[in-house]
Amino acid sequence: MVNAIKELLDSELNIIFIFIIREEYYANLTEFEDNLPLLYQNRIRIEEIDKINVKDAILKPCDFCKVQVETNLPENIIEQLTKHTGAIELTWFQVLMDKLYKIAIERDHLKPILKINDLKKLGRIDKVLTAFLDEQLTEMDNGETGETVLKTMVSSDGTKRQMKVQKIADELQAIGKTIPMQELKNIIRHFTAVRILTDKDEHEFYELRHDSIAARIYERMTATEKELAEVRLFIQNAYTSYLQRNKLLDEKDLKYIAIYEDRIYLGTEIKQFLSRCKAEIHKVRKRRNTIFTVSAIVLLLIFTTFTVWALRERSKAKTALFKVEIERQKADSLYRQVNINSYLRNKDAGINFKDKEEFNKAIEKFEEARNFIDSTEIDTLINICEKLMNKEGEFNTLIEQAEKIENNESNWLQAIKIYEEALKLDYKNDFVKKKINIINNKINSKVAYYKINANKFLKTGNSKNIKDIALRRYILPGLKLKPNDKDLLNYKNTCEKTN
Repeated sequence: MVNAIKELLDSELNIIFIFIIREEYYANLTEFEDNLPLLYQNRIRIEEIDKINVKDAILKPCDFCKVQVETNLPENIIEQLTKHTGAIELTWFQVLMDKLYKIAIERDHLKPILKINDLKKLGRIDKVLTAFLDEQLTEMDNGETGETVLKTMVSSDGTKRQMKVQKIADELQAIGKTIPMQELKNIIRHFTAVRILTDKDEHEFYELRHDSIAARIYERMTATEKELAEVRLFIQNAYTSYLQRNKLLDEKDLKYIAIYEDRIYLGTEIKQFLSRCKAEIHKVRKRRNTIFTVSAIVLLLIFTTFTVWALRERSKAKTALFKVEIERQKADSLYRQVNINSYLRNKDAGINFKDKEEFNKAIEKFEEARNFIDSTEIDTLINICEKLMNKEGEFNTLIEQAEKIENNESNWLQAIKIYEEALKLDYKNDFVKKKINIINNKINSKVAYYKINANKFLKTGNSKNIKDIALRRYILPGLKLKPNDKDLLNYKNTCEKTN
């Protein structure tokens, strides 16, 4: 094809070629420069549509098709579209206008009128998009299969996932829903055409176009499907932790995964990771059994020896037992004292509130030990126990503060700091650890998005305007989330260089 175009351009025929290509694919044309050296010399970039052009895009087609438009409706539509991001997304604009036109036709197909009241009834744009999703699934011949495909592209917390076609097929097969590859590609192609999915990127990934669509698909998922999604994320996070810190799953984690393992798609590397975890647990269990057996034999020997000694010393038994009991109580009280002092030395590492019962037992022992230890010292230790237990209120306050701000991208790092403060108070709390992992996953996903798009955008040209837009739109927002990211810092340095 490229050679044919070159031959036509080299001929004396008066031929002009116009190539229209999306921004994310523009850089891919570089491979044709050897055959078409003038490919990049005459180009124009179509910027995002502005409010004036949106108004024309509403009024002029309607005027041509004899569709009436109520006064101030265009302004209301523009306000609706720019409420969330300040920019006008053409996909949303197309869906919204199609919805308004259908309502007008149903009301009066001879004299359709687009009305402001219809726009108000439709509600926010994310509500319109979710309704559009429901309509598309209803109109599909294989809507149930299409919905199953979309569910694989939603994470356990109801957000978008980037997926390749083969991975979608593997996950469908793992849950017992095998779809022929050609049919799967046709479904994905259909969702791309109706703007539910983005076009395939340079790494062959697809994803949902809007978080509201992901949220709607998540609502349509059954409880079992949500559980599978949550377990899948748990395994992925565990594998990531293993790669970073060589940390394996414990026996409790493996039991949690076991009931879902045969219903979740697991890649070869993750299967090997789980096999290693199971092998390690088996070794630990075997080692524990050996220690138990040896300990039992040793205890049996000790008990036998003690029994023989007791029979020989029967006349002294009562006196000896009384002394032993006194010494035991002293030792137990001192042990509790050492245990509390240990908590004080390590209080910066956090207190697990599940240890409250141990603190209460310690207080009881201190009360019993008043006959053996100075009473002032006992009162001090009791006050320490009560003070440490009261930190639960501070923990709950921190959790409430973090939950109020964690859904806003600009507050993700602050939310993590607050959760980490809470974790210092309750270092064994799995809920807080999971919250931190979820936000870190969001940050990594968002930064990856900024890096990919900054790289694509900078490849489109070297002008100051392009660098300024890339810096403002992708690089600086990414550095707010990860200030030390090497790729984004390199992009920033590139943009700040003068032409």
